[in-house]
Formats: sequence, structure tokens, C-alpha cells
Amino acid sequence: MGSGSGALVLVWVALGLLWLFVPFAIFAIKRLLQQILAEQKRTNELLAGQVRETGVPNTAIPEFRQNKGFFG
Repeated sequence: MGSGSGALVLVWVALGLLWLFVPFAIFAIKRLLQQILAEQKRTNELLAGQVRETGVPNTAIPEFRQNKGFFG
């Protein structure tokens, strides 16, 4: 067995391990994204409640303005 064959075997073993562990990583990320989305919805509800209660938007949160170039 030459060094090229040994390297090829190592590549296949590495790909096999990735193939085994990727689904677990995807499910873990999915759970984290669901938690982030729930927290974002809660934050939006709280911010909307502040506007309704006072009638004035919270000025501590700046309005988003997209940059129009390097000097934006």
C-alpha cells in the first residue's frame, strides 16, 4: 500500500465521520434557531407594547437606515 492509498483511506474515514455527525449538528442548530426565533418574537411583542402604552415609539432604539455606499 503506497502513501497515496493511505491518504485516500484517511480521506474516506474523515468523510464517513462527517457523514455520521452532520445530522446531529443540524438538529442541534435547529433547536437553537427555534429558541432565537421565540426570543425575537417576545422582544418584538415587548417593543410593540411600549409603543401602545405611551403612544410614542421608544427613541432609544435608532431607526434602521441602509448605507448607500462607502461613505453612507
